[in-house]
Amino acid sequence: GLTPKYVNIDELLKTINCSEIEPKLLSMMPENIDTYIYPTPASDFALHSLRYKKDQNFSNKAESALILFVMEGSLDIIADYKKYSLKQGESVFIEYNTIFNITGKERGYCIMAKLPK
Repeated sequence: GLTPKYVNIDELLKTINCSEIEPKLLSMMPENIDTYIYPTPASDFALHSLRYKKDQNFSNKAESALILFVMEGSLDIIADYKKYSLKQGESVFIEYNTIFNITGKERGYCIMAKLPK
């Protein structure tokens, strides 16, 4: 809730592992000319990267619900008859079975998190 709670800091610190780790970087594999897949160890989601240029158009149908994150540049997306203008750092949720169209407003790329095939 919104009320203050007692936190036993000593007990909390016993559960935290503060040792350094070497992060595993995900290597992307080409899916087609503009789309790349990042193989992940997770079985419940997949990451796809879409690179786009200014005025370049893409159409797709969501095979699962997905979240599209704009990592660089900006784009327009039309999904379910609604238009969204997104720039770096913004995202949109697209429902399963929705046909969506992406148009690059400036060169960049986006990441789509969705269920694996």
